[in-house]
Amino acid sequence: MISFHKERIRIPNPIQVVEIVFGKKTSGKAVATAFEACRAMKKIAVLVGNCPGFVFNRMLFAYMEEAHRLMHENGLMPNQVDEIVRHAGFLMGPITMHDMNGVDVGAKVKTEQGWPVNPIEEWLLKNKRLGRKTGKGFYFYDADAKKHNDAESVETTNYSYLQVEWKIRELASKATRSSVLMSDQDVLEALLFPMVNEGYNLLERGMIADPALIDIMFIFGFGWPRATGGPLKWGESRQKRLAEKLHDWKANDKTSMLELSQRVKSIRKNKM
Repeated sequence: MISFHKERIRIPNPIQVVEIVFGKKTSGKAVATAFEACRAMKKIAVLVGNCPGFVFNRMLFAYMEEAHRLMHENGLMPNQVDEIVRHAGFLMGPITMHDMNGVDVGAKVKTEQGWPVNPIEEWLLKNKRLGRKTGKGFYFYDADAKKHNDAESVETTNYSYLQVEWKIRELASKATRSSVLMSDQDVLEALLFPMVNEGYNLLERGMIADPALIDIMFIFGFGWPRATGGPLKWGESRQKRLAEKLHDWKANDKTSMLELSQRVKSIRKNKM
């Protein structure tokens, strides 16, 4: 991300895709300078508006939140969620990604933006399971930083009530989520449909100019499988099912933070 403050440009640690964030007082010269800096660094630059989380992280958090819900509401284990996503062609599963980024980092960003921390995150934070950097998060990491399922880390003589799998089962047993997941495809849709919907919301609010730019960001900056064309291209190929599923989830789940986009509402209305 590149952000502007009184015509100064801040460039963080270099990554392949860079969001250039503009505000009401950002000059064209500052934007042009930022694009030129990205070109010189051989980075892909995308112009986005100024909103909490900007574009990439807003969509990412929609995805990560659903990954957590699959665990603490549906009872899926971290390795199950990750395996389904990787089998679909993604470079990395969401739970492994969260451990790499740091559970505390994700929670801090949520808190700063006024987004609620979910039950599984709260439990991980309380028990100092912050991810790979602390040797434990959703997974257990050995001295060589090799990832293991948490159950594999517990010796038979030292069973611990702090195992994440046990906590997931406990939380899921008390959950009342209405969606039923019958297949890997159901799990993928539960993860990705809200992410696509958030992309539509950002387009409608003028935070990014073109759906193709979102697809580029996620293919090159996230590891989205190229053959599907990116999240919004993927969503377009199944838009009727996407709209129907999102509407049902929103109607039947009173705890959901999902905000249906006008595009999703329009697709469903035209279908009826």
